[in-house]
Amino acid sequence: MRIGDRARTTLRCGVLASTEIEDGRHAASQRTATGWSGPAGSVRGGLVVGVGARRAAGAAEIGALIDAVLRAAALAPAAVRAVATREDRPEIAAAARARGWDVLAYPAGTLASVPVPNPSETVRGHAGTPSVAEAAALHAAGVLGGGGDLVVPKRPGGGVTVAVARLRAPVPPWCPPPRRSAEEAR
Repeated sequence: MRIGDRARTTLRCGVLASTEIEDGRHAASQRTATGWSGPAGSVRGGLVVGVGARRAAGAAEIGALIDAVLRAAALAPAAVRAVATREDRPEIAAAARARGWDVLAYPAGTLASVPVPNPSETVRGHAGTPSVAEAAALHAAGVLGGGGDLVVPKRPGGGVTVAVARLRAPVPPWCPPPRRSAEEAR
């Protein structure tokens, strides 16, 4: 684009939806998502961490496993958009908020409908869904970014399980999480 060219940009919650450039000879249109680089080329806001935990697990244990999983997978904490789980327990919320991340909670019925690679009948018996960490990460990635891919399958440790999904279309961290549906709010 040169000085004097006209451009019209469409933003949706800070994400570049399209840009049309007119220079008198041709008009071009492109569709991209904003990408701002963080450590190791990560896209800020491009990851969702799913967490499942026993009631006895504390915020320190939850946070320690999240940190260890991200470190082992060479994923930057700055790339995390939110932590997703079955229920918004104070321990999970404390671990997430200590790191500056939002917490998204979904009912067991919603998580049970999410196909996951590693379902567990034991988890189903305790939580009412065959997966919490993987299902929560994938469901939240779908809500936040139009879908997602599991980049770290569930990793258990000390009564906590963590999984990580990458959003297909990351959104800026200043965009609020979408409101939960009436079904999810129950």
